[in-house]
Amino acid sequence: MTEDETLQRLAQVGRDLDGVTQRRTMSLPFGNMYNNVYNLVIGQKGEEVLALITETFRRLSLSRRPLVYGMAIEIIEDCAMYLDLVWLRRREEPSLADVAEAMYDRPVARRWRRALAYAKWWVRVRAWRVAFDEEYLKPGNAGAVRAEAHFRECAEGVPAKRVKLVE
Repeated sequence: MTEDETLQRLAQVGRDLDGVTQRRTMSLPFGNMYNNVYNLVIGQKGEEVLALITETFRRLSLSRRPLVYGMAIEIIEDCAMYLDLVWLRRREEPSLADVAEAMYDRPVARRWRRALAYAKWWVRVRAWRVAFDEEYLKPGNAGAVRAEAHFRECAEGVPAKRVKLVE
């Protein structure tokens, strides 16, 4: 395998791992991905492939929930079977499953997932609040009745308490 072929295969493995990260696994050819990883490991590029896979685990661990993360890890483990079962064992390094679990359990990954979940809920609550306000202020509902009473108090000249509007 020439240096150009090696670089092309490494780039293709990177693109395939990005496809797994972006949940485009239906269009990924398993055989090609497996063969690229296998040929790179046989061609003494196991460290580079392991670095690509570890970086993919790191990125996935920051944003994916456990079920989605586990499915992505299974796909990557299946495509990197030779790397996991032969190459890593010969070097007495942790398996891909152990690396993936360690990446997912990092405190920074837990914090990022929590912040992402909070941001998603914040957007949902804002959308729900708009729908709630629309329903609350419909004629005859509690908001409209309350606003009418406040308006009448102000119109009669009776000093009414100030209502702070929240935007």
